[in-house]
Amino acid sequence: MKCIILFALLLHLASCSEKRGQKQIYISPQQLKLDSLSLVELKRNSHLIIHDSSYVFDLLLIGDTLIAVKGHGGLSISTNAGKQWQTIHADDSRSDYVEFDNITVDANKVLWGLKCFERIHVGPIGAKLMYSYDLGVSWVELALTDTHFIPMSIFSEPGKPLELITHEGNVFELQSLAQRKWKLIEHLPDLDYKYLNTHFNEERLLEDYNDSKYKFLDNGDILKKDKAKWNRVTSIYFVDRISSVCECNRSLYITARKEAISPSPFYLLRIDEGQVRHIIITPYPDSGIRCDRKGKLWLFNSYGVWEVIWDTALKKRL
Repeated sequence: MKCIILFALLLHLASCSEKRGQKQIYISPQQLKLDSLSLVELKRNSHLIIHDSSYVFDLLLIGDTLIAVKGHGGLSISTNAGKQWQTIHADDSRSDYVEFDNITVDANKVLWGLKCFERIHVGPIGAKLMYSYDLGVSWVELALTDTHFIPMSIFSEPGKPLELITHEGNVFELQSLAQRKWKLIEHLPDLDYKYLNTHFNEERLLEDYNDSKYKFLDNGDILKKDKAKWNRVTSIYFVDRISSVCECNRSLYITARKEAISPSPFYLLRIDEGQVRHIIITPYPDSGIRCDRKGKLWLFNSYGVWEVIWDTALKKRL
């Protein structure tokens, strides 16, 4: 009997300790009402918690609002340009748990999140697409069972009509949310995995295969697509893998690495007029890049979210 009482007491103390260590932070409706987005009021049971995971799969910028897709599920939201964050929908034991690979906001200010289920060497075997009218506070699933295609990733840029791309390089655009109507608008052979797996092509794509605007060649050339023509932007001979490319403030920013060297150095490069003008060597591999409407540059990776300060330093924000 004493052992049972002692065990119950230990459980109670552990529970109290966990509750004390888990900070509950709530976002006010006033904080979220940015850029004329239609938002609903957050209630006290919205389950906004601080999450320990640092891994960020994707980062969406909407004015001063940043929405980070967490690697272990949930979303982290900042309404003041990364100074403070709250994490929502991160508890996988709850019905409101969400898990995405990437997100975007469409032309109607609807937030979209996509989770792709893949098998190695097979490609997507299923996907889950969800949308939110209230900046991620609540989500509704949009069934894909009648679309006859399995999306691999969100393809459209923020603020544009929603587009999804498949494993075969087919781009589908959502014509009507109410009618669940999709239209095949484009086929991109350069992003067709079946073609790439059977045809040797020295013009290697970027690691972000959803980016159809750039190619990285084996000789170090970086090409940009202008309509149907590929034009050389610059040559970078000291890297052999490029992770992400972003245009910001009339400059081109690239995250890259040199796999031939061990340990591999990771770079953030700024390109102006075809020349590398600035280099930051970082300890953070495979970073994605985003540029906000104020021209501020952001990185995200398995270690969190980083703000680039004057092209010279990285300030951790999440």
